[in-house]
Amino acid sequence: MTLQKITLFGGSGFVGRHIIRRLAATGAMITIVTRNSEHAKFLRPMGNVGQIGIVSQSLTDEDGLVRILTEQDAVINLVAILSEAKRGEFQSIHVDWPTRLGRLAKVAGVKKLIHLSALGARRDHPSAYSRSRAAGEEALLHHFPAALILRPSLIFGPEDQLFNLFAPLAAVMPIFPIVSSRAQFQPIYVGDVADAVMRVLALRQGEAKEPIFALGGPQIYTWREMMEAMLWAMGRDRRPHRPIILTIPFGLAVLGARLFGGLPRLIGRPGVTSDQILLLSQDNVVPPKSQNLADLGLTGTALTTILPQYLGRLRPGGRFAAFHKI
Repeated sequence: MTLQKITLFGGSGFVGRHIIRRLAATGAMITIVTRNSEHAKFLRPMGNVGQIGIVSQSLTDEDGLVRILTEQDAVINLVAILSEAKRGEFQSIHVDWPTRLGRLAKVAGVKKLIHLSALGARRDHPSAYSRSRAAGEEALLHHFPAALILRPSLIFGPEDQLFNLFAPLAAVMPIFPIVSSRAQFQPIYVGDVADAVMRVLALRQGEAKEPIFALGGPQIYTWREMMEAMLWAMGRDRRPHRPIILTIPFGLAVLGARLFGGLPRLIGRPGVTSDQILLLSQDNVVPPKSQNLADLGLTGTALTTILPQYLGRLRPGGRFAAFHKI
């Protein structure tokens, strides 16, 4: 890689730390822009002394943003939220921010701009999350036509907000409710997403056939099959440790989330929102003929290879208890 100066927005999150570790190994000078620099200090040891800088910066301060963006070889945008704490956050974070970033990156002369979006983003999606992601992509490309967009499916890994949300519940609840859905998903390992970002960074201008890459893992699952894989990784897919799986009709699940989804937040745990359940109503797989991992020379990592590595702590008897095979 010939890029030297790279700025990441949202670099202290789940995906960002994996990208930064790879960037640091190339010798790049890295700037991480964050709302709270104290929360990002754990990233500094990933590079050499002085290689990783952390900057506290408002995403609405355009003068400050231009100063950061000027003379950058590449910018990677990872800023996103999974649910709204208050109305309008999807618009401000998924649409207004990419719009501003694309416009200011053009002004500052940024050479390459990479944006992490989400598989399934489209204007007619029933989920406000996906609709806002699609609108943000369109706005970004309008202002910075050379931007490259990565659309990963559900991302899993040790710090994920997917299996780490449901697995602790399945470990203690005798009855484990899941949403009834026929939709299919293609979960992708966070390390593969980070590798894809690195491959896209290395692309020369014009090498990508189109601006969007759809990223999915090697297997396709229904929601129930994903939850079954999770129970297997926890060693809780067989009696006497297997919970009773209660399938909840989709409409009832949406209604229940609207009424009670926010309550877990009161005790420090994230709630499942009705909008997140609406995401489960639609397929989330790599479309045929789209640019994908293979076009970047990558092969996806199997879900069953990674899950036991971070859900093993929830096995009956602890991490080092005997583990059965599939």
